Amino acid sequence: MLGPIGGGMRKLARGFGVASMLLFVGASCQPPVQQVPLHLTPSDARVFVDGSELAPGTASVELRSDRPHVVLARRDGYLPAQVVLESRSSAGGTTLEPAELRIELQPVVPKERSLRIEGVD
Repeated sequence: MLGPIGGGMRKLARGFGVASMLLFVGASCQPPVQQVPLHLTPSDARVFVDGSELAPGTASVELRSDRPHVVLARRDGYLPAQVVLESRSSAGGTTLEPAELRIELQPVVPKERSLRIEGVD
C-alpha cells in the first residue's frame, strides 16, 4: 500500500508518463549550487577546496551552497591562508558567504639575524 503520497505520485506518473515522472523527481533532488569567483595573489598559488586541489588558474568554482566548505591556498615562500565558506539560509534558498573569494598570500619574512665574529677588527 502506497498511502496518500504514493497514490498521488502514481496518479501523477500516469498523467505524465513514467519517464517524465522519473525526470521530474530526479530534477527536484539536485542539491543547490553556487558559482564562487576566485581571485588569488600570487596567481600561481595552489588552491584546495575541502581537501581536493583545483586545477591551476581556476577562476571560479561551483560548490554546493547547502553546506560549508574549507578553502586553503598555499605557495612556497608565502604563509598559507584558509577561508571557510558558510552556508546561509534565506527565503530565496541557501547561499555561500563570502560569495567571492579574494585571497592574498603574505610572503614569509625572514627574521633579522646578526653575525658577530670575535677577534676580527
